[in-house]
Amino acid sequence: MASTTLPVGQPESHQLIKRAEELSRVVSSRKDLYGDREAWTSHQELAALYRRLLVNDLEFSLDKKVEQELWNVCFKNYISHLQAKARDKRNPTRSDSQMTLSWFLENASGFYILLLEEVRQTFNLDIPFLQSGDPYGIWSHLPKPSQSAPAIKPSATSCHYVCQYCLVHLGDIARYRSQTRQAETFYRHAISLAPGSGQPYNQIAILEASRGNRLATVYFYVRAVCLRYPFPAATTNLSKMLGKLGGLGVEGGPEKDRTAKVTQHTFIPLFLRMHGLLHHAQKLRQAVKMSVLLAESLTSLVVSESLSTWQLLQVTAVNMWAWEQVMPRNNQISPEQLSKEERLVAGVVASCQAAILSATLLPVYTLKKGPQLLDYFALPATRLLLEWVTSHPAVLRERGFTTRPQIWPGLARLLNEVQPLMVDFDPSQLVDYPLPEDYDLQAFSPLVSNLSKYNMKQVLRGAIQDQDKLALLRCARLTEVGRSLAKLSPQVLRYCTEENQFVAVEAEWAEMGEDPEVLVEEIEMLEDIDSSEEDSDSPVPVWENLADTDKTKGILKTASDPSPDSPLLSPSPVTPRPKPPQRNVAMAAILKRAGLASTNPSPEIDQPLGDNKKVMFKTPSPSNSQASTADSGSQVSASQEQDDVVPLLPNP
Repeated sequence: MASTTLPVGQPESHQLIKRAEELSRVVSSRKDLYGDREAWTSHQELAALYRRLLVNDLEFSLDKKVEQELWNVCFKNYISHLQAKARDKRNPTRSDSQMTLSWFLENASGFYILLLEEVRQTFNLDIPFLQSGDPYGIWSHLPKPSQSAPAIKPSATSCHYVCQYCLVHLGDIARYRSQTRQAETFYRHAISLAPGSGQPYNQIAILEASRGNRLATVYFYVRAVCLRYPFPAATTNLSKMLGKLGGLGVEGGPEKDRTAKVTQHTFIPLFLRMHGLLHHAQKLRQAVKMSVLLAESLTSLVVSESLSTWQLLQVTAVNMWAWEQVMPRNNQISPEQLSKEERLVAGVVASCQAAILSATLLPVYTLKKGPQLLDYFALPATRLLLEWVTSHPAVLRERGFTTRPQIWPGLARLLNEVQPLMVDFDPSQLVDYPLPEDYDLQAFSPLVSNLSKYNMKQVLRGAIQDQDKLALLRCARLTEVGRSLAKLSPQVLRYCTEENQFVAVEAEWAEMGEDPEVLVEEIEMLEDIDSSEEDSDSPVPVWENLADTDKTKGILKTASDPSPDSPLLSPSPVTPRPKPPQRNVAMAAILKRAGLASTNPSPEIDQPLGDNKKVMFKTPSPSNSQASTADSGSQVSASQEQDDVVPLLPNP
């Protein structure tokens, strides 16, 4: 907001807030509003009260979060209640709940449309996509803004914010009614009013998730967090989405390394999986291998135009966000102070960006020449990627760029090819006009310094429909980017004013980024050292005492490496003695009568010589192997051997 001090509010506003709190408690305590006359009356009064507060004292209302209370208490809670009843197949009044839900959603939509128009009319706002209802006499009962202005005039930012809030909830209501196209229209109108607010982007991401478009879902979650006013829930949503796409938390066996060729159908899933692993710093070796496969496949995918312009823009934007997450902004800290994982992510992302740039510039030599470049589908992504490089020159030191020197001759050829096309074109009248890709990425943090010079409102007032004109303007912007790259140090491009030509320069890099594959080795080595330090707390090796004195052979064993063939491996030398087996009297009597106790030929029955003969039945330990049962006396102590013996009655 414009002022730093908290709004005091009108005296009437404080009274209305107190009354609203009382009504809010009544409405929140009741679930079935429509079936309860008192609750429904309180609901209607509360909605009218909040609406009055927003129109008459906007700054004070926003400070008290009236707009959030209006949505949650008056609409969202009851909508969720009706949705749950309508989904419950065991509910006998399911059809009635569905009908009530449809009616209530229609009611909520009408409320926010009227509130939006009333705010626009009261504060005399210029909203290009919202037509005034004044010619039809709809708002003739309202006082004109010049006649009765509010006591404290709210700022334009506050007015646009509350209008955006109305549009977002109109989109939510349309989404609840399964009107996805209408919902997206409302969300995009909300973005045009307040491009720096993240909530509309988060809602579009939810729409894209319901459509099954994973790349667009991740892209709009990224847009929701990479803004001046990010949406807090979008950070959690993005992290969960990337974890799911990365295959983290999914039980199963170890995955095999992917070696198959990447196609247009597998490129996007593999790209999102790589970012899921990088974001959570898990299975980094797999992520590095995936980046290599993606880079190798990009040239063929671009030449065959298997990826659309919009997909290329989304891929580059997600890479820009990943770079912003790990690399320091405004050179506050040096790259050496970053962790190895952060440097690895930066190297992988830079390699992906360089591979995209190399793949999009390669067709300039063969397929795209002269006028054919005007409708080249990859040109918007190439230009924005170069804009990003000019504002993030540190990326040129990464190995992804230094190992691809063919980028700069390709760029020089592209710039030299487009210059003759602009001989009769004058871009001076469109200096601040945004191209479609500029408008789509407005307020995006990695590009805000490059795109802030354009006036995005010109698109709302009247967008240019001539595609040839837009293509020539894009070529002019590319030339400007080329001249900016020529000013970087060390130089990768040089502009010759005499010949009016761009020439590639072989740059000499004093410092280069680390190789991601080497970083993976170092990270895994550190993880092995950490795991060995954790295992150092395990018990030291102990000598086992054997039962037979004639076979006193010591075997050095550690508790941290148990052998499946040994029955006596326990992490603690002292174990509680098991209870002696109980005597089965019934079985003993049966054996005595049948006379089987002395004539049983089983080899597992041992009958020692002596005056008082007993039948001893040995029960081997369940953990014994076949080898240990063959020689049961070699590694079984006397005490345990006695515990394993079940005494039966003596022979008659």
